[in-house]
Amino acid sequence: MLYHYSLMPNHVHLVLETIPETILAKFMKQINLSYMYHYKRKYSYVGHLWQGRFKSLLINRDEYLIVCGKYVEINPVRANIVKDPKDYKWSSYNHYAYGEKNPLVDNDPLYESLGKNELERQASYREGFEYLIKEINLRARFLGNRYFIEKMEKEFGVNNLKSARGRPRTEEK
Repeated sequence: MLYHYSLMPNHVHLVLETIPETILAKFMKQINLSYMYHYKRKYSYVGHLWQGRFKSLLINRDEYLIVCGKYVEINPVRANIVKDPKDYKWSSYNHYAYGEKNPLVDNDPLYESLGKNELERQASYREGFEYLIKEINLRARFLGNRYFIEKMEKEFGVNNLKSARGRPRTEEK
């Protein structure tokens, strides 16, 4: 199921729920290849289309799914493509924030809990958008409460926070 997305000029953000039989790497390869062939044929493009390999992150569905979706949808603003996420047509933001129907999106399971009716849910979704985004640690592998993170670290044998890329900075004298 696809809950949230943002198609950026050089990469894609997807918030997906997979079934146990899903092999995420194979799924992403199929999406990337089919889009790459379409794009190259349509625009006579030569060369690499995407930068780098896909990254995945486990999300505790109960608490952080909508927050992660908002993070995905704020990316066009953070990248200075638009000033307001509603102005970016290649994301799921307007589906949740303004009720625009989007056949690609399966409603986030937590969306219904945001209000008694559609207008309340839309207004609630728009509230505090930027504040929630600041709460996400960009180096995290798992998003959830402490119990969920500890369980995932143990199950996968990795620390939640990835180390910073590159060499450590040299301290100035």
